[in-house]
Amino acid sequence: PEKELFFGQHSGSAMPLTWAHAEYIKLCASIKDKKVFDMPKQTYQRYVKQKITSAVCVWRFHHQCKTISTQKILRIEVMAEAEIIWTNNNWETQNSIHTKDTELDIFYADIVVKESTQIDFTFHWTKADCWENRNFCVSVEQ
Repeated sequence: PEKELFFGQHSGSAMPLTWAHAEYIKLCASIKDKKVFDMPKQTYQRYVKQKITSAVCVWRFHHQCKTISTQKILRIEVMAEAEIIWTNNNWETQNSIHTKDTELDIFYADIVVKESTQIDFTFHWTKADCWENRNFCVSVEQ
């Protein structure tokens, strides 16, 4: 009672069916008006008018991007600390970069894509002290 919670009465939060009905009404209003009913004007300005996009292309094991533009940064995200060994010249030379800890159990490393046709990379898992034993490839488009 001191928190205004009583058996058999609502708590004041949105009830699932009430929320679903409200979303349906907003959808109907959006269709009728031919524009999104509750889109913040700042969001519309940024993504529709200014066409702002991300500067990174994210590669993950469960979502392996196949191509990247030279205008973007290749961000590799993994679930464990790793050293990423990579090349942009078919392993004539190689580069090494350590992942950074986000403190959210996600580790990432950014590779700046310049004039290249392909980025090849593999992983050395730091804590397990073992290699991935396969290479991955991302094509670079101008």
